[in-house]
Amino acid sequence: MMAQKQGVIVNVTSVTGLEAPPFPGEAVYHMAKAAQEGFSNSLRNELCGTNIKVVVVRPGVVATNFHEQRVGFDKNMYSQFIEGYEPLVSEDIADAISWVLEKPERVMIKAVDVVPTAQRSLSVFDREWSARNAK
Repeated sequence: MMAQKQGVIVNVTSVTGLEAPPFPGEAVYHMAKAAQEGFSNSLRNELCGTNIKVVVVRPGVVATNFHEQRVGFDKNMYSQFIEGYEPLVSEDIADAISWVLEKPERVMIKAVDVVPTAQRSLSVFDREWSARNAK
């Protein structure tokens, strides 16, 4: 990229990189996501004078084993965690990344939060979302 002076660097962090939830034993994970945020901001500045874009994509709750692992693979606790709303799937994050990459050269999306509609903030979820949007 440096030789061509153009390209796009996409760093996938997390909404928890800006605000960590109060779950025990996750400090290192959230610290790493916050560090990715700072690194991306600094790198974006250092690449001034090139057409290299640095983009941060911050997923919210995605249906992966990460959330199952954080509750000790307890299916009941996981069900309670996602009760009343539909988590994202990995394809949602891929779509967001594709959207960022499709922007013209003059446009840089510096950061995008991709969360379930029901995830209003890090700790506020609309637990009635699924019932209201049943198909």
